[in-house]
Amino acid sequence: MLIAALFLNITHSVAQNKERKPTSDDFRVSIQNVKQTDDKTIEFDICILKTNRKLKFELASFQAGIKFNTQILGGAPQSPDMTQILAGTSELADSISPMVVNTASAGLIRLAGRPAPKKGGGTLVPDKGKGLRICRLKLTNSVPFAANLSPDFQFTANVPAQKSYATRVAVYFESKILQLDIIPDKNTVSKEPVVLNPVSGK
Repeated sequence: MLIAALFLNITHSVAQNKERKPTSDDFRVSIQNVKQTDDKTIEFDICILKTNRKLKFELASFQAGIKFNTQILGGAPQSPDMTQILAGTSELADSISPMVVNTASAGLIRLAGRPAPKKGGGTLVPDKGKGLRICRLKLTNSVPFAANLSPDFQFTANVPAQKSYATRVAVYFESKILQLDIIPDKNTVSKEPVVLNPVSGK
């Protein structure tokens, strides 16, 4: 009886300590701190937050597709290099912090991901505050932004039907790397409305 009880206790303890598989419900990616710094420039943060406090959430890699309203360009041509990563703004491990961004596709910012390092080489995502800052981006137009318009930033999904550059969040689980589903307005949010170059009376 004593041996059986001990076996059950050990089994129960192992079951309790078994790592749960992360899902799309366990994190949120957001655009925060949107700011127009001059009449031609917008800056904003991309952040990730763990929403399940009990779950270990080690980020293995990240990439983002961010759609924006092209009317804000005021007729100016869109250029691949009009978006930049601000140096020193990423809170990720050096091995996975973003290095490349471009705006080659109309109305789309593409923040490239990097190959995942070995488990333990990623970054643990916190469950408090704003979360972890992926990086801060700067979008610069060649002319002043059109007045009284919003950039309307929105993350792309990663479903097969998605034609734009997909947003991707990969995490470690046991000995594997999992790609988690990106569901706009559920686990990605960008609800910081900013009116560019506001002109009263319009």
